[in-house]
Amino acid sequence: MQGKKIFGRYEILELLGEGGMARVYRARDLHLGREVAVKVLLDSVAGDPDLCERFRREARAAATLSHPNIVGVFDFLESPEGIFLIMELVRGEDLRTRLSRSGPLPVPEALRIARGILTALQEAHRHGLIHRDISARNVLLDQSGTVRVSDFGIARAVGDRTLTRTGEMLGSVQYISPEQARGDQAGAPADLYAVGVLLYEMLTGRLPFVAENPVQLALKHVNEEPAPPSGLRPGLPEDLEDLVLQALNKDPEERFPSAADMLAALQTIGSGVRMDRTLTRAQPVPNPAPLPGGTRPPQVADGGRHPAPPRRAGLLWLMVGTALVALLAGVVWSVLRPVERVEVPNLVGLSLVEARRQAASLGLDLRIQDQRPSEEVPPDTILEQRPAPGQRVASGSALYVIVCRGREMVTVPDLTGLTLSRAREEVSRLGLVLEESRTPDSQIPPGVVIRQSPAPGGQVTRGTTVVAVVSSGPGTKELPDLRGMPRAEAEKVLSDLGFVLVVRGTRPNASVAVDSILEQTPSPGTLLDAGQKVYVVLSLGQQGLVAPDLVGKSLREAREIVARQGLTLVVEGATNPEDAVESQDPGPGQPLSGTEIHVASHQTAVVPRLQGATVEEARERLEALGLQVGEVFRVPSADFAPGEILEQSPAQGIEVPRGSAVDLTVADPAAPTPVATPTEPEPEAPTPSASWVP
Repeated sequence: MQGKKIFGRYEILELLGEGGMARVYRARDLHLGREVAVKVLLDSVAGDPDLCERFRREARAAATLSHPNIVGVFDFLESPEGIFLIMELVRGEDLRTRLSRSGPLPVPEALRIARGILTALQEAHRHGLIHRDISARNVLLDQSGTVRVSDFGIARAVGDRTLTRTGEMLGSVQYISPEQARGDQAGAPADLYAVGVLLYEMLTGRLPFVAENPVQLALKHVNEEPAPPSGLRPGLPEDLEDLVLQALNKDPEERFPSAADMLAALQTIGSGVRMDRTLTRAQPVPNPAPLPGGTRPPQVADGGRHPAPPRRAGLLWLMVGTALVALLAGVVWSVLRPVERVEVPNLVGLSLVEARRQAASLGLDLRIQDQRPSEEVPPDTILEQRPAPGQRVASGSALYVIVCRGREMVTVPDLTGLTLSRAREEVSRLGLVLEESRTPDSQIPPGVVIRQSPAPGGQVTRGTTVVAVVSSGPGTKELPDLRGMPRAEAEKVLSDLGFVLVVRGTRPNASVAVDSILEQTPSPGTLLDAGQKVYVVLSLGQQGLVAPDLVGKSLREAREIVARQGLTLVVEGATNPEDAVESQDPGPGQPLSGTEIHVASHQTAVVPRLQGATVEEARERLEALGLQVGEVFRVPSADFAPGEILEQSPAQGIEVPRGSAVDLTVADPAAPTPVATPTEPEPEAPTPSASWVP
């Protein structure tokens, strides 16, 4: 699909993911210049005319929704090639990815996300659209954190089918309502049940029900009650737990009447206002006033209940008094009786049998609070206990322990048909490790799992490696190195690989034979699909080859120029890469009889400024210019740092032959002070005679 244009408008860019009904691609709208998401129905879905008609009707209805918390539907297209749904492209991540990465969410964040979902449902339900597949996959969080709900109406389009051909529940069975699992008509309460499951998962990091297969999981939604969330995350607000459990009620009429009611209840969490747990129940009707004449109108039945018969006041007071006396006696006994206290032993690391024995010997009641897997200790070993060792408690108190249930086994998921990123999420969620290998496949899109090992459904321990064989696309192969290869040979090599050779140009080159490959694009090692073009530049040999103009260029540049023409540069004189070329033979533009060009570089260098540097720094600067350090004179100096160069000879700016030495005078506090050597006084000039001889 990559590169394909749908109706000449939407260009497919890449595969984003695949589910049980459709593949989703990132595409570009060539008319509006924006990126969109394109959902393409799978053949198993598109081949059913009735199902397609329902999908078409619901998709068009979903396109009428416009809300900040709902992913927009732009277009619905049909052609012999398939059915396409053009949707808003949301950049970010889905809630499943967020939970897999972060685990349980902070309570304020979970409430914020739930409010966004309920706001979207309130708008959809107002338009008569039931989602039917609210799940962590269909809740998106864009880059700003805004909650976006996707796939409105799609689940309803196939809602008449409870099971797919593979026996899996339609939609996300982890979030399915009891009425959907039974095959009953599902309305707005089914969506609110799914929100309750999502809230449970966001707060505890776990789903309320888990099972080995979809059918068993659906039965749990129908028959079992969820464990209170506070048992998995102590400290949850009581009103928040009440809200979650009401949303998960098996009876749709016992849930919230609407998304707006659930949203309003959610807004009161933590405010101190207790939630009304009887929102959907009929309230008792008070007895009406007597009619004229002392008669009363007929009573309205109140759930089959009848007024209790009157009882004598004396009997009632006797019962109350007896209860108060018994209660007072119990309080007095509990206060006055002696309490035996014992010290809690350390049970961590002991076997369950030994822990029970020690607890019983002290009169403590050992209770198993939970069981957890562990790779480090044998099964039935105590991992944690409460109260902690050393505390003193009353004899007969409960001692809660967490016991190891052995190495945790997980069921290998079915990765076949999933994209590589989706497969990696699945195995990571189960604590497994994914190892991929790629193979060409003309039928399976690139990046989709073809097969796996171990096979799906097997039981393995956490940490086991699952090898997924992933399609690299139709005929994807590695491009070989064609440089220096004759054209005919290169064409055959590319043809055998399914590629096409295209000559882009020619250029003289002294080292590569005529009509052989000089350059190729793409570069060697690139993975290409069958039928793609490989562009080459051919060599003309020495035909028309003349010496390039190298005078004034650095030796580094000169080497690069002659190398592109297959020539060799022979340097006479200094070989510093930045030295400039003074002369060349043959001269610029002259025909070449061989493959060598002789050049001469400048033979002089300009002495740099060295004052203030150290001798080692000076040596590096000089050697870079082809010069060297000469004699080093050390003199005492209190005004300069030890080792600092005071003078140099020759001075800065003097041009000298390469290889010349520069003498340095260096400050050295330890150098001896020079002593002046006495010299003989010069003889005085003779005093001229007083006489004058003409």
